This record gives sequence, structure tokens and C-alpha cells, in this order.
Amino acid sequence: MDFKRLIDNITFYSNYSFFNTLLVDYQYPNFLDLATKQKYIKNGFTISNDAKGINILSPNNDVYVSIKNGNDERVELLDNLTNDELQKYNDPNDKSITLHHKEFKGLNIIELFDCKDTSMTLKDYKHFEYPALFQNNYNNIYNSFVKAMYADGYKIKYCDNLDTKFSYDKDDKTIYIKNGLNYQIKIFSLLDVYVNELSNNNFEKDLLKHVISKGIGIDDEFDDKYSLIDWYKRTDIKSVDKTLKLISSKGRRFVDNFNKFFDMEEKYYPYENVSLYDDYTLTI
Repeated sequence: MDFKRLIDNITFYSNYSFFNTLLVDYQYPNFLDLATKQKYIKNGFTISNDAKGINILSPNNDVYVSIKNGNDERVELLDNLTNDELQKYNDPNDKSITLHHKEFKGLNIIELFDCKDTSMTLKDYKHFEYPALFQNNYNNIYNSFVKAMYADGYKIKYCDNLDTKFSYDKDDKTIYIKNGLNYQIKIFSLLDVYVNELSNNNFEKDLLKHVISKGIGIDDEFDDKYSLIDWYKRTDIKSVDKTLKLISSKGRRFVDNFNKFFDMEEKYYPYENVSLYDDYTLTI
């Protein structure tokens, strides 16, 4: 397994669980984006005759709900509710019918297909709108980056009298940045604070910085897949699992927040395609 490719996939392409991402990577190493056959057909795309199905696992649970009527309460299967009861259950303001517990029954196999094996073109594929694939302009992505930091609970203040480029008050999660710095330095300063807060060691910092950098479209010097392999060989499996889950959850969340804000910023800070795919008209 190409370990670096797996780490890239965890953050940039896959919205599935870490375990299912491993399953997908094993079956279809260079996937881009996955969906069921029904979803492709619903959106007007067809599946190639030689397309390879990719299996993931989904838990099959019996869901029980609590139904309250005055002082009385009964527990019922969700599947047995009437339409009126379902409406109450799905209404967040109605507390008369709430989740009671779930009972695990087993695992269902879900078959997915990669967008490369469909009639979808590059223009149809949503991830190719990410700035990582079109530009490397720190000015255009700075506002989106700051908003992603705020979404994670950080505050940012600009100062004239700092002795260093930035400082960080951990107690109230406030980052102070010196005025006059260019956008690239400001972004990397903020990123340093973010990965230092979340990581337990330097290697986790480097990995987290890499996947965030890749996902939002900024330069990154972490490109030695052999260091990943060496780390994997000399690290116990629990620590490996813990690190990869950190990258999967925190890295992906930041990238998703960033791209959500970037979409909003686009109308104020439009970017131009720098011919990366200008003349690419073939299907994926």
C-alpha cells in the first residue's frame, strides 16, 4: 500500500469512515469520488460496462424510540411508527418521541463506483472546483482560511507591536499576528498554531499540515513516502490508528470548512483557471 496516497485520500477525496477508506483504497487505490449506481443514474450519469464495483460496509441496526404520553412511556421500533409519529420523531422541537437505543444486527455491503468509471466529465466532478487544482494564490484563499480557523473556535487579532511574526494565547485560543506580513506567511503562521494544538508529536504535525495544505491548495514540502513507511514499521498499531484517525477527522473537517467558505468567497474574490484543465475534454 502506498501510505502517502492513503493519507492524501483520507483528507482530500473520501467522505467515508477511516475503516471504509482503507477498504476502498485496497480495492481501488486511485479513486476520486464514489457513489452508488442509483445516485449516478439519478443525476443523469451512466456506469461503464467494465466498471469495477467497490464494496464498503454499513452497520445494520434496529432503532428503538421512546414514546411519551403524559407519565406513560413505551419503547417501540422506529419501523413501526405511524406517519404522524415519524413527523414528531423528526421534529427537533417535539420531545414526545425520541431515540431510545440501537441494537446492532450485522453489516450490510454497499456497492459503490468511482466517478472515473461513469459518463461524468471533469467539469461535472465537484472536487475539481477545489482551489488546490486551479491556483496557488494565498491572497485569494486567506479569508476562507481565517473563517475555517474561526469555525474551529480560534480568534485572530492583528497587532503593530509584536516582536515575532505571531504569538498564541492558549487560554482563550487567540492568535496575534503582526501587521504587514504577506498572506503566505500569515496562512502558515495560523496553520502552525492549528497543527501544534492538535498533534502529539512532530510527525503528526507534519502529516496534519500536509493533508490540510493539499486540501486547500497551498505548497507543502512533505513528500517523502519512505518516512511514512519507516514510521509505520516502528510504531505500534494503536498509535498508528490514533494518528490516522486524528488526520482523518481534524484534517478533513478543516478542509471541508475551508472549501465551504471558499465557495462563499468566490463572488468577492473570483479566481481564474490557470489552464490546468483548460484543454482537457475527455472523461475522467
